[in-house]
Amino acid sequence: MAAEIVDIPGTESAVTCHHTYPGTATRFDGSFEDRAGRRFAFTVTLPAPAPEAPKDVQVWRDGGAPNEVHVMWLPVEGAEDYTIRIFKNGTLLRTVTAPGRPPNENGYRQVHVAPEPYPVVGQIYEYDVSVKGTDAWSTRVAHQWAGS
Repeated sequence: MAAEIVDIPGTESAVTCHHTYPGTATRFDGSFEDRAGRRFAFTVTLPAPAPEAPKDVQVWRDGGAPNEVHVMWLPVEGAEDYTIRIFKNGTLLRTVTAPGRPPNENGYRQVHVAPEPYPVVGQIYEYDVSVKGTDAWSTRVAHQWAGS
């Protein structure tokens, strides 16, 4: 297959960008004419952006039921629902969906979750958060259960 280097003239080229909705791939369609008068059409498709993970996840014992901890994080723009994973000794215990609700006065989303029905005093549980339906997880945060 032969290859050819073609200069794209600035004023004769036309490129349009089609967006469907945020988070999807972006497609560029365009055409140009080279110095020999040949017309070329092209399409460039950029992949959808990688999902973003929530930032600044914090976990502490504060209110809620006697077996719950307070988990909060800075939300991802445009995301409504989040998934929280809870680990014990590196093993996934359970997954909790945190429904969309407004951030607190400092801009954090927050929810109370129970690592287990009866958490063990001294046990270290780990938590991470993602936008529901994505696989971009926050940094895992450890919290040692000290009792109620």
